[in-house]
Amino acid sequence: MVRAEHLETNTEGQEFMASEWLYFKNGQQVGPVGTAQLKHLAGTGELSPGDLVWREGMAEWIAASEVKGLFVEGAMEASGALASSTVAAPLEYYSPSSAWGTRAALTLKGFPPPMGKTDHWPLSEEDLRALAKAELSRKRIRTLSGLFHLLCVLGGFLSAWMMIGLILASMRGSSISIVGALMFLILLGQTVLWFFSARANSLCRLWPSIIWMILFSLSALVNVGYSIYGMNFSRSSGDEIVLPLVIAAVDLVFVYLCVAAYSAIPRFLKCPAWAQEALVNAKL
Repeated sequence: MVRAEHLETNTEGQEFMASEWLYFKNGQQVGPVGTAQLKHLAGTGELSPGDLVWREGMAEWIAASEVKGLFVEGAMEASGALASSTVAAPLEYYSPSSAWGTRAALTLKGFPPPMGKTDHWPLSEEDLRALAKAELSRKRIRTLSGLFHLLCVLGGFLSAWMMIGLILASMRGSSISIVGALMFLILLGQTVLWFFSARANSLCRLWPSIIWMILFSLSALVNVGYSIYGMNFSRSSGDEIVLPLVIAAVDLVFVYLCVAAYSAIPRFLKCPAWAQEALVNAKL
């Protein structure tokens, strides 16, 4: 025999398990309450079919109307008629009487129950679209800044390695190659420029994307030209031909990222200032 505290039966013979429930009312999380009390709240109208409920073991919050046996059919129809006769507010989710609201519930579908405040929904649908648009532009800007940071780190390691090699050669009394010293200075200069480019690009300055768009394009052309020359006019090995083409392909990827950031910066600056401030303050 099933114990009474674990099983209750409604007037139609439907069954639902007794448990500790949480529910949202007037924008506040209430509970836990037992199943008998939850049914009493539903019967007195304190709990509406559209209010969200949850108990342990459920993957997500659901509408109270989905709990089998909680509402009798007549009460459900009356509640539905009342809801259909009520004029919806412009921002349904912002009204304290509508708990989360449909949009918030759908957005957080599959998430565990929220543990923070649930009664503050200041963004309209238009605001959310503006924020999404700003975030998309900001993402392309962040991608190029991330590339500059990566190149700066790699350039720093290579510069340090080349400097140590030059110092050791000098200590051994070996003559320092002018080409090697020149390559070290060029790499060091590029590393410094990458460092300042990363910061300037994150601040929505256009000059980093313009400068590196030109430099990466020139590098791609030089490598493609070197590969073509090696194939037609010299006896270069396969590696000496393929490697420049690989470098040229990487350069073209960098050019694409520069173009994407260059076009995204004006769009980001045209977004509402509050959206810009929110993303930058969140370090996004």
